[in-house]
This record gives sequence, C-alpha cells and structure tokens, in this order.
Amino acid sequence: MALSHWAYPSVQNGKDDLQAAVIVALSAKVLEEAAKSFKERGHYLTWRDAVADMMASSRQGHRYQGLFPKSP
Repeated sequence: MALSHWAYPSVQNGKDDLQAAVIVALSAKVLEEAAKSFKERGHYLTWRDAVADMMASSRQGHRYQGLFPKSP
C-alpha cells in the first residue's frame, strides 16, 4: 500500500518514559494540529469540565518522539 508523505506509520516512545511506545500513522505536525483543533471545540471543553471531578488525577499530556522511521 502506498502511503503519502504525511501518513506513514511510525513507532514512537515517550519523551519522559522511554518504555512507553505507540504506533502512529500521522506525522507529528498533523497530529499536533489536530489535537490543538480538537481541544478548542465546544464538545471537548464540555466533556473536560464535566469529568474533571471524576478523574483520579489531573489529565496529563504525553509527548512522543519518533523512533522509526528516522525523521529526515
């Protein structure tokens, strides 16, 4: 299957926890733009406020760095 330059699968590990790994099928730029856009939407903000008291601890963002394929 041919993949465009922005939708290649990659393996990433946690910047703070090198044992954490995920497979991602979007580039970091696309992923960051999508996450930012999603977090600005009304339904996300409503959900975030509604579940805040139900969380065992505050939500945390985890940033990842690419392992494979190597970034140019």
